[in-house]
Amino acid sequence: MKGKTRYIFLLLIAVVISFLLIYRFLPNTQNYNGETDLPENFVDSINYDDLNKLKNYRRFIPSKQNACTFAKCFNFDRCQQNHKVYVYPTDPELRTSIVYSNILKAIRESPYYTSKPEEACLFVLSFDTIDRDRTSRNFFPNLQTYLDNLPKDLWNNGENHIIYNLYHGTWPNYSETDIGFNPGKAIMARASASEQNFRHGFDLSFPLFHPEHPFKTPIENQKYSVNAPKEFLVSFKGKRYVYGIGSDTRDSLYHLHDGKRIAMVTTCKHNTDWQNYKDERCEEDNKRYDGWDYQYLLANSTFCLTPRGRRLGSFRFLESLGVGCIPVILSDNWVLPFTEIIDWNSAAIRIAEENVLLTTDAIFSLPKRKIDRMREISKKLYDRYFSSVEKITLASLEIVFSRVKKMQRSLAKATPQVEFKFEGSFTAIIFTAPKVSSKLQKIITEMMRIKGMRKIFILWHKERGTAPIGADFGTNVDKEFIVYNTTNWCLSCIPMQKLANIPSSVLFFDERLGEMLINETQAMLGQHKKFPEKLFTLHTFEYIQKPSFTTGIPRVFKIAFPSMAIAHSSYLTTFPLRGSNPECDWVRLSVAASYLSYSPPIRIGSTTLQSWMKLQSLNRCSQQLSPHFSTDLQLPPADQSYIL
Repeated sequence: MKGKTRYIFLLLIAVVISFLLIYRFLPNTQNYNGETDLPENFVDSINYDDLNKLKNYRRFIPSKQNACTFAKCFNFDRCQQNHKVYVYPTDPELRTSIVYSNILKAIRESPYYTSKPEEACLFVLSFDTIDRDRTSRNFFPNLQTYLDNLPKDLWNNGENHIIYNLYHGTWPNYSETDIGFNPGKAIMARASASEQNFRHGFDLSFPLFHPEHPFKTPIENQKYSVNAPKEFLVSFKGKRYVYGIGSDTRDSLYHLHDGKRIAMVTTCKHNTDWQNYKDERCEEDNKRYDGWDYQYLLANSTFCLTPRGRRLGSFRFLESLGVGCIPVILSDNWVLPFTEIIDWNSAAIRIAEENVLLTTDAIFSLPKRKIDRMREISKKLYDRYFSSVEKITLASLEIVFSRVKKMQRSLAKATPQVEFKFEGSFTAIIFTAPKVSSKLQKIITEMMRIKGMRKIFILWHKERGTAPIGADFGTNVDKEFIVYNTTNWCLSCIPMQKLANIPSSVLFFDERLGEMLINETQAMLGQHKKFPEKLFTLHTFEYIQKPSFTTGIPRVFKIAFPSMAIAHSSYLTTFPLRGSNPECDWVRLSVAASYLSYSPPIRIGSTTLQSWMKLQSLNRCSQQLSPHFSTDLQLPPADQSYIL
């Protein structure tokens, strides 16, 4: 009897396991209603290829509310009549640093200033935001409280405001996001900005300068001759930090010192506790340090080493430029000052921090003609933009006003403001292959499980023969066949009038994919409901833009591949997607989505590219659009992806 009971029990277990296995592999018959959140572990499976070189990248990723662009966070209506700047009234009882006082003075004495907020295009706080290191004597406490008490119609969550900041964070991490207040939609004009956090086309890369930096350009500033021979090829004198962030690079500089053409002198004396951390070289380094004059080295060197400090920026950068000494920058990911308008490749050298010992090799490889030209340009840049607080401040305002003019021209051409809303209804656009298969029937059946599916366009390849117009495919949803004859997706093959009144959400699908992937489809629909302005896709390609005059470095942009993707219908009807080459339609759509959402196409899941997934015209189409990438179209580079 016991044996019989045992067999019955084992049989029941087998039945339960079989049922679970069958259920696991049965086609999912539930509705895709767009309400499903990402599975708990699905965030980690989102493939952000652009971030694979960053350590601990999540802390560097801007949150959605901070992913500002001019199109999203700037009110152009305030700038229609004039380009004026309003500075909030200064409270005499509140202490203001010399640096910030000079910035405010430069604005108030400029032709841009207005005392009437209703006339202003830009706003600048009177509260000192320069130093946000809580251990500094210039730290302004309780800044958030003061912001909360500003007139709501003026502050407006930082809209059209510029916030100037030279120092962020404190020991030991000096975090870039640690500023002690919420800037909202304000433009951050900050020194030591990193590529990971800097919002290109919105924030300002600001120079780091001393409180003693002249308010106006002194006449004697012209005394340095860039053509005079220099005693030293390259030099550096400064602290080397015996512990903490920024110490690795400076600790290696003594290897380069020869005391003749190359002078690298450092001291361990930093803070009051440096002796607790001193190493065996400190005594010798400190003695050598005292024997060299900083200003003499600076003025008599062809190249001036500019390693990062606790933060990415360095005072030596401007000091070097001021005497016509070419900066050699050892600060990875630092966004150089005013990089939007300056090609720093023509005036400075950048070397990865890990290659510090190859610094002299890089310098020796430069021809004299190029060195002379770089010295000349570096001095001219200093005289034009950085020789005084007044010039620095006015340059920052002029950059913003230049963006305003550029964006106004762009908007006047073709780009109305678009309000993205998720309305719960869908249009599907299916791209069919030249060869007839049974996949189409299965795909349409799967699409009908999506709640809110209202219309299906089927791009029918001419080589398949006559389109089966009138076939219901077992569904009663409106279906329309569009015959095409191109090798890639052809969105412009669909007449514009047919797209005029389609539902707000558009699902793109390529028949060659074979079937809709259940988890990815649920995730894509769920995230589209939360962020209808973004373009979600299963697969992406990268386009590398060559270094331009304004950026000086190559930039990587992502283009979505429409194997399966979802986007807002406004991208099909608002932007001029139709051009002379229909095969560029999808590239144009990716550009439009990146432009308005300031988010690259977001890849969902980890499915790999298949052999047929090729955008034949990617390079050609990208080259046609690339002149706009750094001008009228402020596109997000691929390394600015967002975790949802």
